[in-house]
Amino acid sequence: MNYLPYALASPILMAIANVIQKLVVSDDKIHGGVFAGAFGLLVAILTLPFAIFTEQFSLQMFSLSVILTLFFMTGLYAVAMWGFFTSMKHVPISEIVFLESATPLWVLFGSVLFLGESFHYNKLIGVILVTLGILIAFCFKGTKRWTRYHTLGLASGALYAGAYMTDKYLLHFLPTLFYQVLSFGLPSATLLIFFHNKISDLHYFVVNKKARRIIWSSVFAGLSFYSLFRAYQISGEVSRVNPIFETKALWVMIFGIVLLKERENMFRKVVGIFLALGGILLVNG
Repeated sequence: MNYLPYALASPILMAIANVIQKLVVSDDKIHGGVFAGAFGLLVAILTLPFAIFTEQFSLQMFSLSVILTLFFMTGLYAVAMWGFFTSMKHVPISEIVFLESATPLWVLFGSVLFLGESFHYNKLIGVILVTLGILIAFCFKGTKRWTRYHTLGLASGALYAGAYMTDKYLLHFLPTLFYQVLSFGLPSATLLIFFHNKISDLHYFVVNKKARRIIWSSVFAGLSFYSLFRAYQISGEVSRVNPIFETKALWVMIFGIVLLKERENMFRKVVGIFLALGGILLVNG
């Protein structure tokens, strides 16, 4: 079975989810951590019925190594989700996804070191092109654009890379949909517990017609990660699939221009994205 259809569908679906999320989380009254928890928990709830009726699982799947990795995955995703949605409140969505385009850098070296995946020079050159694209997009003379929220977004990309590697490991032992319930449900519950004093903000999602947008973003994100997880299982290498997933930068840029009117620094964004895409193609070659 070919992994490419799943891998190619995933970034488009996630780009749609990201644009919808930006419309919600940009509101000052919404806490980034609470939104991340509510969003992820909703993905888990929406996925659960499909997991129950289409997959088989048992407690025997939970060996000690699986349980320990689940704890590690929960921590990585919880902090990454908080960082991503907090930075999204203060940074244009197209720039956030630019920052996350650096994720293949962390995935490449992490997958070689910890998962024993193959390393080729075309992958290294591809990663350099991705990094160069980000530098062109952000480092230009005479303007100070880098903020602590950009740093937070970049750090969340590194944490997501670690989480993606735990995904690959755990999908050897757990069914796809059931694992998706855990990978969204556990970190989201952790965030809601940690930010329990902000849970009262959840009522704001219901008023002002925010709930519908959160539901739709959860649907698209759930479909995206299901496609991503299936691509992991079929391809066998995170370092090949993840760069394709990062092409969401191109789709988010298009959606951001059309829907969110984020048209500043268009030339640099286009040049940076296409350099990053060239690198992604090399990494996946």
